[in-house]
Amino acid sequence: MLRRTVTDEHGEESVNERECVVLDRSGRVQLPVKFLEALGMEHRVAVDLAADHIEVRPDDLAGH
Repeated sequence: MLRRTVTDEHGEESVNERECVVLDRSGRVQLPVKFLEALGMEHRVAVDLAADHIEVRPDDLAGH
């Protein structure tokens, strides 16, 4: 979790949080458990390459 304090135009501070994961030398990532549980992801996921990111979704063919 990356956290940083930001100040708005009124001088009020707030903490901005962003969930990040590590990409290892083999190209593996470990996704946060709370994300996986929220979407019911287990065993296998579907991935697609977009212009500027990689999409990770529950595998709609899992269990078929």
